[in-house]
Amino acid sequence: MIFKTSRLEIKKIRKKDFKTLVLEIGDKKVAKFLTNVPNPYSLQDAINWSNLVKRNKFQSNIYFNDSLIGGVGFKEVDLEIFELGYWLAYPYWGNGMATEAVNGALRFLNNFNNIEIFASYLTGNKASRNVLIKTGFDVIGKGEIFSIFHNKKVPCIKMKYYNNKKNLFKI
Repeated sequence: MIFKTSRLEIKKIRKKDFKTLVLEIGDKKVAKFLTNVPNPYSLQDAINWSNLVKRNKFQSNIYFNDSLIGGVGFKEVDLEIFELGYWLAYPYWGNGMATEAVNGALRFLNNFNNIEIFASYLTGNKASRNVLIKTGFDVIGKGEIFSIFHNKKVPCIKMKYYNNKKNLFKI
């Protein structure tokens, strides 16, 4: 998945950005809201991520002014069913960049027909909730998901993407 938005470039991670990845995604303020990110995050984890991104056409990283600031992508969980995942480095929170990246990724994936897109956020992550609502997701339920960071199942809100619909259910 490679594309540009008004401010961002979504592309595959470069080897020279591994150290930045370790620092940014390893930040506890970021990692505590992610489910599949170990903490501490190591250089080997960055290498493993890079290998996964290279193999998966729907996984990429977010760049601003040619600097790595996050990640966005989709995991195919079943035939034509995708799960959205994203993260943004803490210094870039609150600037609309996650919303911009997710919007771009949804437009990219919507080029494929007959797909369903789901996402979830950890309970208490209001910023992620807002990104998902702004980009067309509606709440479909509550659940639990295993978090490597917390080393246990944690409560989450499950959402489904409905293109051009507003959120009808408030948490």
